[in-house]
Amino acid sequence: MKPENVPSLLETALALPGLSAEAEALRPLARDVARTRALGARPLRVALVGSTGAGKSTLLNALAGAPLAEEGTTRPTSRQAVAYAPHGADLGRLQQVVGQVVRYTPQEGGRWTGQVLVDTPDLNSVAVENRDRALDVLAECDVAVVVLHRGSVAEARPNQALQPFARRRALLLVLNHADQLGAQARATLSAQAARVAVEALGAATPPPVFVVSAARARGGQPGDDWEALVAALRRFAEEAVAAQVRGDNSARGLAELQQRVAQGLDATRALEATVQAALTQGLDTARPALAQDFDVRLQAAAAQLQAAVRRAAAARLSGPAAWGLRLSAWSGGGLLGGTLLARASLPAGLLVAATGAVLDSVQARTRARATAERMSGGGEPLLEAEARAALTPARAAAQRQGVEPAVLGLPTPEAWAATLERTRAAAWRDVEGFGVEQAVARWWRWARVLLVPVVQLPLLVLLGDVAFRTLRAYLLGPLLDVRYYVNAAALALVWTAAGTLLAGLSLAGVATRARRRGAQRFAEGLAAAEASLQAEVHGALALPLAAAETLLAEGTAVQAGAVSQPAAGAVAAP
Repeated sequence: MKPENVPSLLETALALPGLSAEAEALRPLARDVARTRALGARPLRVALVGSTGAGKSTLLNALAGAPLAEEGTTRPTSRQAVAYAPHGADLGRLQQVVGQVVRYTPQEGGRWTGQVLVDTPDLNSVAVENRDRALDVLAECDVAVVVLHRGSVAEARPNQALQPFARRRALLLVLNHADQLGAQARATLSAQAARVAVEALGAATPPPVFVVSAARARGGQPGDDWEALVAALRRFAEEAVAAQVRGDNSARGLAELQQRVAQGLDATRALEATVQAALTQGLDTARPALAQDFDVRLQAAAAQLQAAVRRAAAARLSGPAAWGLRLSAWSGGGLLGGTLLARASLPAGLLVAATGAVLDSVQARTRARATAERMSGGGEPLLEAEARAALTPARAAAQRQGVEPAVLGLPTPEAWAATLERTRAAAWRDVEGFGVEQAVARWWRWARVLLVPVVQLPLLVLLGDVAFRTLRAYLLGPLLDVRYYVNAAALALVWTAAGTLLAGLSLAGVATRARRRGAQRFAEGLAAAEASLQAEVHGALALPLAAAETLLAEGTAVQAGAVSQPAAGAVAAP
């Protein structure tokens, strides 16, 4: 992973609930990691920060050997940040956040060569905008020279302001106004300043402390640690040192970023585990009621299922028995009544048979439509109630953590109810289609051995006898009376009815097996829908989780590119 990829990875990882609240703080940190490494060995940006009266502007003028910054006794003097940069130095975003840019020409052998100096507003200014400007400028700089005086060493306000940057910036502490301090006070304040940098600011190691008098140095009387301070700052002009400082700054920033991402990742995983456990509990609670409801609906659809079984069985038989299996009570009764009436009145018999067929068709259509609506219709209170019961524990667990359920892949109860409706409809289509065919195929393996001889052969014998008698009467005479044919037809009808009844009795239990398959298919479909839901919840944050894990797993490789020595080691303590 390259440092320049850190911001984009973080942006993806910020979709994690455990990190989204810190987006405002983490985005600048990620940009800082990438920007710091990208600058490489270009001139370092050194920010002078401190409290009111610390003497930042005086120190800058003394370092530059020229009156670059305005000095004064009125406080605060520095109301805007001013960058002092060599001609041609690229300031990037720094040029946008400072109030003024003053260019200078580095002098060979001078006190200061090549670096970018930034005089910032006072950190303890009562004007909040001054402090904010100082922090914005510091974010674009590589080294913070913290200018202190007797009263600001342990001051809380600048310490709090500097804390976020001290952990990932090279620090130098300058105890100014040394001409106003005795030897004991210098030693005590120096030790205290180094301790505050570690304990209050969070610096990795105690930074060097330089005791100076900027006012005397500006007047040509440096003394104290002035030459050591100048030597330390001049070393920052070396390209190798600049690259080292920025590498260490980037590594520190990345370490802080990784720590906060790890915390957010742990919080997100804990939330995921809680939500998934609640979802499993809710689904387990709703499942029995859904299965019972589907079984009740299958029982209510028994007539439709039985009709489907008889049609499938009839497709495997042939002849009148197959026709009889397709008849319902209405059509069968009408046909039988029509046959009996036909002996007295053929038109009356035909009318009764036709009426039975019409009633059969109407009943079949009405029953099929009602069953379809019962199995696939939506907006039912029970489905919506069970969907709500299944999802409420998980949705409540997410909302307690201030996370929208949709972020974790949890659907609304209405959407889950629609999924349950589709699952139920699919199970019914399966049982009405393949389930019936499978059950009838099992029945046919033994039924064809019994039904064909008992039902089909007698009809074939009767048909052969009628054909033989008719042919003989035609050839030899006399012709057969019509009553013979009526009696033969009646006998065939009676035998067909008997065969149909026998076939229907043999189908007992076939519809029950199909119904059991339907219950099984619904259970399997429900389990698949639940598994899909849980997979969706598990994978809802897959991309941001992967980005966060990449930031943690490969961050070490980025840090390995930085020099292992701390940036403060680039300068020597006095």
